[in-house]
Amino acid sequence: MLQSIRNRTQGVFAWIILILICIPFLFWGIQNYIDGGEEQPIAVVGDKELFQRDVTRAYQMMASGMGELGQFDESTLRILALKNLIDQEVLQKVVLDQGYVIGDGQIRETINQIPYFRGANGFDKAKYESGLKTQGMSEAYFIAQMRQRMRIGQLRNGVTGSAFSTATELNRFLNLRDQKRTIEYLKVSLTESESELSASEIEAYYRKHESSFQNVEQVSVEYVELAIADLGKKLEISDEALVEHYESQQDLFTRKERRKVSHILAAVNSQDDLDADAVALRRIQEAREALERGEPFSLVAEKLSDDPVSRKQGGDLGLINRGDMDKDFEKAAFSLDLGGVSGIVKTGFGYHLIKVTELEAGEVRPFATVRGDVEKSYRRQQAEDIFYELGESLAQISYENPDSLLPAAENADLEVKSSELFTRNEQEGFGANKKIVEAAFSEQVLEGKNSDPIEIAADRVMVLRMKEHRPATTKRLDEVRSQVVAQIRIQNAMDGAKDQASDLMDALKNGKSLLKLAKSNQLTLYKPGAIGRDNDKAPRRLIQEVFKAAKPENGHPVPIQVALPTGEQLVAVLLEVKNGVPVGQVVNEKEKDMATKWLIGQAGNAEFSDLLDQFREDAEISILEDKQ
Repeated sequence: MLQSIRNRTQGVFAWIILILICIPFLFWGIQNYIDGGEEQPIAVVGDKELFQRDVTRAYQMMASGMGELGQFDESTLRILALKNLIDQEVLQKVVLDQGYVIGDGQIRETINQIPYFRGANGFDKAKYESGLKTQGMSEAYFIAQMRQRMRIGQLRNGVTGSAFSTATELNRFLNLRDQKRTIEYLKVSLTESESELSASEIEAYYRKHESSFQNVEQVSVEYVELAIADLGKKLEISDEALVEHYESQQDLFTRKERRKVSHILAAVNSQDDLDADAVALRRIQEAREALERGEPFSLVAEKLSDDPVSRKQGGDLGLINRGDMDKDFEKAAFSLDLGGVSGIVKTGFGYHLIKVTELEAGEVRPFATVRGDVEKSYRRQQAEDIFYELGESLAQISYENPDSLLPAAENADLEVKSSELFTRNEQEGFGANKKIVEAAFSEQVLEGKNSDPIEIAADRVMVLRMKEHRPATTKRLDEVRSQVVAQIRIQNAMDGAKDQASDLMDALKNGKSLLKLAKSNQLTLYKPGAIGRDNDKAPRRLIQEVFKAAKPENGHPVPIQVALPTGEQLVAVLLEVKNGVPVGQVVNEKEKDMATKWLIGQAGNAEFSDLLDQFREDAEISILEDKQ
């Protein structure tokens, strides 16, 4: 089983999957991936048991996160989901055994940069707390999950960061990447015949291609939906409760103090380079001396600051809030009086001089002016508590009663609703939601069981079950006769174009020139000349085949035949190959640096993949159920 997982998840696709599920895995909530109850595990890694519900949730997150990347087979994605769960456990044991450590400061900085928790003015503590609460997660649990994944990232970065690329590899890569190939080609178009088709010919084609003439599979579902907004509307709220909420949550109704600041930065390009640090310190001291001589702060910033953006505005960074900046920068900025200039402040970016140019004092807004916001906040807070509690019971009851939604609906005072029939590819309406479609057409639901809870959004959860399933059926011949006839004519035209292209290839191999063949067959000869891999002077498929072809020898052109998606055929000759960067030629330094980084990245990924394979072999992994 593990070998089949490895075999089916190699290359770029596997790395895309790893990226897509990184952050979403942090939001499973404590009811998932922790306790399987009485459910039997499907895999065990060391002493950690993995359950089918874990795989299902991981699969749903992957399918949702892939968005428009394409349609993928459900069984393949489930294999990938299980593989990733196993890899996470294997890597977690490795980093713990090897003593990898992530400090609280590193975690705090990482959380501050997660887009989900950021607002217009940087990190938003209210969004952070609300997000954790909505998912039913304590801050301690979330930080523990972050720490686990950052330890694994530390291991991965250590491996990939040690990769390197040689000058020979770089030269070979640039030779191949920038290689030019000279070609000429003909296009054989489709010519449809108007001859009459016999009834037996139509019947035979229809029988052979019945799968092309199908009524699309459809399903309708029953569902219950739990939403924070709906729960909030049902609440009866007193003025006393609102006042109490206002007084206990005054931070939410307070305009925070903001300061407009400017700075001069002497950047330290490497924190480990003592010489670089000393140079930066001397430069910021020079800036301070200029200020002491009476030079305007803005002019000194324009001349000496290493911040390319703010330097153009005389060092102006605009208005900042507490929590927006590095903690040492913030401490200095919020301790200054209006017009004051700080001493030298060191941060992870280098050395700063900071000036406060404008103050906006904080203010608690009166209850009467924010009553509407207070009520909205209170309803949301109370609804979130109810949502979490009911969400847990919804998952548990729908799992314990897989043949009906009524017990779960009655427990949460929800209505069992019904959808119209929909297909796998609806563009609008209920069936346009990808998460709903994945669940509705899953094996679990089609077998008549309730789905697992579906997180439609952070504040909406749904459980559904099949109401009606209409499998794909074959349409009668009399319904699709015109389509069958049209397809036969197109197929005949494609076969004719392919035969003609094959004849042209035979002629080229026998020494005929492409020019003479073009004239004798009344075809246009295209001469795009020397083309690169990313050229747009020829069809993409032709370029791909041209760069797979062997090089011409002794002046003999290499013939190439390519079928286009339309059924048209291309017949080409490869005339000449020129390498991109001859040995010894000077390469643009920026381009050289980009190419080197790409090669190192590829080498690092390969090294980490090999190391992960070794970790898997050393780990105790048992697959207890193979449904793939």
